[in-house]
Amino acid sequence: MKPEQFIREKGLKEAREVVEGAPEGATHYGLRQYRQWEGRILKTFTDESWRSTAVFGGNLRFIEDDCLKIQDLKRLVESVELIEELGGIKLVKDHGRKGGLYGGRVITAIRDHESIYGGGDE
Repeated sequence: MKPEQFIREKGLKEAREVVEGAPEGATHYGLRQYRQWEGRILKTFTDESWRSTAVFGGNLRFIEDDCLKIQDLKRLVESVELIEELGGIKLVKDHGRKGGLYGGRVITAIRDHESIYGGGDE
């Protein structure tokens, strides 16, 4: 599952809880139990608790349906929150159409918002 789909299906509140609840060093959120094979430890969320998974060699193989990159989810949550702080996507886009200037972070936030909720084809 992509992080955009996670936010659409589970909501911004749950996405924020995943990001804020992630322990130091956590890299992925597991949507169901899965195995990781690589010569390091990754922390994942499965069965309602955070766990460290020790692995003993081999290749790490993520199944995209089973996990999300926490960093990607965090960026999307921050983007939606920024758009909300600025008055909502309609107001932000109207300001841009009227010649208002935005920095790169706002432009990225607009793209992220559209990737979650649509509206990029206007």
